Amino acid sequence: MDQPANHPVPGGSRPGTADGPRGVAARAAPDPPGQRPRADALEEIRTRLAGLAEAAAKVDVLAAAVDRRLGALEARLAGTDGTVGALVNRIDRLDDRIGDTDDQVGLINGRIGLVSERMALLNGRMGPAHAEAEEAVAQAVGAAQAELTARLSSLEETVLAIAEALRPARWVPGQRRSPDGP
Repeated sequence: MDQPANHPVPGGSRPGTADGPRGVAARAAPDPPGQRPRADALEEIRTRLAGLAEAAAKVDVLAAAVDRRLGALEARLAGTDGTVGALVNRIDRLDDRIGDTDDQVGLINGRIGLVSERMALLNGRMGPAHAEAEEAVAQAVGAAQAELTARLSSLEETVLAIAEALRPARWVPGQRRSPDGP
């Protein structure tokens, strides 16, 4: 009976030999003519894999730098959030004041209407002095309306300025930001 060591195994090696897969590769058929040797191809693959490992390490370093920058940006945004919250509270209070002023303007307009009705009633009673009184009342009413209009305009400008300050700046990726703002 034949011994197992005498039977060839597919791939060209015999059981019990110590050369393993490298020995199999060494005893394999020669490279076809006109092609690179397999050992050169394997070396090129190893070189490319080493290059990929280096590139992955560089990507890891860049990702860590981006992560640090994002952490700093997150801290800045948290501080900005508090400032925006305070501005929102101020705008709410300003809105309440504008509402109160609007109510006062409505009351004044009602009073002006009553004065105008009284003037109409007195028109028949006053005679020639009526024109002078009407002119004086018209001047007083005009001055009061001008003052209220100026106050409302001032409040409106303040609200618009605050709204503009709260509007987020448009930032384009790749654009550099100045230290004073966008």
